[in-house]
Amino acid sequence: MILSNLLSLIHYLLLGAYSGCITKIIAICRDYFIILKSKNKLFSSNIFLIIFILIYIVTGILTYKSIWSVLPLLAAIIYIVPVWNGDELTIKKTAFVCYFLWLIYNIFVFSIAGIVSNVISIISTFVAIKIIKLSVTKM
Repeated sequence: MILSNLLSLIHYLLLGAYSGCITKIIAICRDYFIILKSKNKLFSSNIFLIIFILIYIVTGILTYKSIWSVLPLLAAIIYIVPVWNGDELTIKKTAFVCYFLWLIYNIFVFSIAGIVSNVISIISTFVAIKIIKLSVTKM
């Protein structure tokens, strides 16, 4: 995820899509922090979750250009809670919704690569959710 977010960060920076760029910078920090959290219980406190959400909100205020510029930050806020808690099916369901917010943003900033990536992510996440649900019902 860190590498994917790094490449997306560069992509949005080159497009001048600063809300997407900043969201990816925070996502890299978030992903790294979640790795630390899994290795050290000190970082498991919900205070860190609240700090990340506050950072996203402040960033949204600072980078606001239009309602469309808020979509990546909204998606990140929605996504961080299930990722923080670690339930795979909930993460996939939430990601599915968040990909639609990113898709709208990518259409707004004219990111062809982002649009294609989101469509692929929506389809693959939908399939993953169905597979997880099938495997759960067979148990």
